[in-house]
Amino acid sequence: MLMRRLLRTLLIFGLATTVTLGGLKAQDDLASMIPADSLLYVSMPDITASRGEAQKTAFWKIFHDEEVQAFLEPLEDMAKEQQGGELETLIKELEPILKDLDLKRFALAITHVDMAQIQQGPEGLGLVIDVEIAGDADRNEVFSKLESLLMKFAADEGQELEKGEVKIGEKSIGTLGNDQGRIYRLDQSDKRTFLSLSRQSIEGLLSADASKSLAKSAVYTKAS
Repeated sequence: MLMRRLLRTLLIFGLATTVTLGGLKAQDDLASMIPADSLLYVSMPDITASRGEAQKTAFWKIFHDEEVQAFLEPLEDMAKEQQGGELETLIKELEPILKDLDLKRFALAITHVDMAQIQQGPEGLGLVIDVEIAGDADRNEVFSKLESLLMKFAADEGQELEKGEVKIGEKSIGTLGNDQGRIYRLDQSDKRTFLSLSRQSIEGLLSADASKSLAKSAVYTKAS
């Protein structure tokens, strides 16, 4: 289904970015806004520094070794065949748009998983992506390009995505999707935006209790 493929694309991008740039956990606002029992949390508070640090690691050097790349190449080709050319094209077209966004900070969390809901669509996965841009990038222009790309991808798959808006309390939340699932966009400031596949997760961000958040949990404190 289209929304599941889009979900997989978002997860692939988020996790690939984490591996490539080096997942660094640090004190971060998102950790103070998600529940203490969240399932996954990865933060890169300084993407430029994270990239530089990652490139110095043994893992980075081994992964980019010519022999290792030669070994991985047929596996990559196999994965491309299974995923189809459309998904590969989408990811390639996403890259320049995300580059224009000029991310300063990136965080990803999965707050909950409802398997029964996931059978119906991505709403059951509490995926939250927190991005903060750097420099003078026009966030609305970049997100407009991103939405147009996703809508084109959907049309190629024979489905239609619609832009919309929902009210949660006094906040207006932008949406993109259809009855199968939606991407929710919450602009927290001129530079910071939350994206989620779950309305429940967005509602949780808006009503967050920092005293009961992941940032206050024993696991997070021990890892800090």
